[in-house]
Amino acid sequence: MCTCYIKLVMRLQGYASTFYSSLEFRSEMNTGSTSYSHRQPNLPCGDLLGNEDAYNKICVPLYNASMRCDWEAASVILGEHQGLDLLGFAITENYDTALHIASSAKSSRLMEMFVEKLVNKMTKEQLELQNKCYYTALCLAAADSAGNVNIAMTMVEKNRALLDIPAREGLMPLSIASRSGQRNMVQLFYDNSNKMTGDFWTDQNRSQNDELVGAWD
Repeated sequence: MCTCYIKLVMRLQGYASTFYSSLEFRSEMNTGSTSYSHRQPNLPCGDLLGNEDAYNKICVPLYNASMRCDWEAASVILGEHQGLDLLGFAITENYDTALHIASSAKSSRLMEMFVEKLVNKMTKEQLELQNKCYYTALCLAAADSAGNVNIAMTMVEKNRALLDIPAREGLMPLSIASRSGQRNMVQLFYDNSNKMTGDFWTDQNRSQNDELVGAWD
């Protein structure tokens, strides 16, 4: 398969992983958090994206390994480039990390184990990285109607601050999970959200989330 085709597929899939979920929620979102609308996403390092050789030799195979949740292949790539700390680098034009891609993969036990191994190697700060659509890997897991609560728990257990990092237009992970019909994930997020008192919570989105959680009871 030619390199240009692979790069095109990666770009399309990178955008698709977030575009449809953000489009679905966009008409429902009005959090009133004007301060967040002016913030830039917390992007991973994009140095590999501007280097065609590095992109083809590192980003493409790491993307494929993450989509397949192939830890053997991924560990070889990570081991060959230990000096780069690749888990903090963007590997798609949408600035998705390997964890973003794996969190969007088909839910399975293999996917759970792959994500757990990634998270174990990542710092708390790397878990907080967002793609261009302001999605953390946790937000992507919450946005999937077939989302895997076990991978969400893995991420939250390492860094509870993820629950207070909003996606586009200030939509919180708890809201995303609720709109996706993720009952167990909603309960997990609510129980670990410190009663919705993080820096990005506003009276308006706190009230909206109280209503969402109440609707599950």
